[in-house]
Amino acid sequence: MLVTLIGNNKMYKITLPENIEGDYWISDNSGKEEVKLANIRSCNGKWILKSNKHSKIINEKYVKISEESISIIAANNIIVDEAELKNYSKYYISPRESEDLYVLFCSPSYERNVVSLEPKNNEEISIGNGKRSDIYINSDIVSDFHASISKKNGNWIIENFDNNIKTFKNDICIDDEYDVIENGDIIFICGVKIMILGNTINIFGPINNVKISYKNLTKITPKNDNPQIIEDFSDTEDEVELYTENDYFYNSPRIRDKIEQVNVSIDQPPKAEGIGNGGIMRFFIDVFNYGYGKYYTYNISNNYIYSGK
Repeated sequence: MLVTLIGNNKMYKITLPENIEGDYWISDNSGKEEVKLANIRSCNGKWILKSNKHSKIINEKYVKISEESISIIAANNIIVDEAELKNYSKYYISPRESEDLYVLFCSPSYERNVVSLEPKNNEEISIGNGKRSDIYINSDIVSDFHASISKKNGNWIIENFDNNIKTFKNDICIDDEYDVIENGDIIFICGVKIMILGNTINIFGPINNVKISYKNLTKITPKNDNPQIIEDFSDTEDEVELYTENDYFYNSPRIRDKIEQVNVSIDQPPKAEGIGNGGIMRFFIDVFNYGYGKYYTYNISNNYIYSGK
């Protein structure tokens, strides 16, 4: 599970292990001292968000959301002792002795829900909670006109118009009026992730809370809507046949149906002459010639030496 905490124009992230066990903290280490913001513990096979002396969980009934701010309504029972973390859910946290409010989002470590879109033209793509938004996000903390994506001078541009949760690119808050989006950049808006790849806009996250207006967008249908996904790679010593005999590669050339079988006859090599066919005689002649040549060379050398030449 991926846990994302947003507050004070900052983003904090932690990935919890699949094996639900342990005690984890989300902390702010940007200052001189560490500030602990959220505590997550395992309990009975579940991830539990805990209130403690460092931070408190706020009951969402007492959270007031306006266009200008997100604040806490004063009441007696605003603090929740603990809350079970679930995918595509949000929680409100406030540090002790502070009125600041953080929003915590939960999502799967690996997103399987994705919608791919392609702009019909160069019109601005609006994102928000308004009914006229091209990408509508059904969330009370998303403003009516939260952000927009457009293409200018060949570059993708993201603009933020929200003053509360704001918009993040690659975990960094967009403080300026706009920012350029490169291929693979991830835009985060209140739990919804948007990635630009080429000329496509890919939306990940709680797809059930997202609605698309196809006035300016076209949905890209994948070739295989139901891909086979292997969920478990357990260790095993059993032999698994991954390929049949017909699937194996062949030596070059590898296109088997182009190989033609040709029968070639090869003559037998000539037989070596045996010893009985004059082999012994030739052997002694060769030895004699070699020995005589050595003896003749030796005598000539000695004659030159003794004659002083």
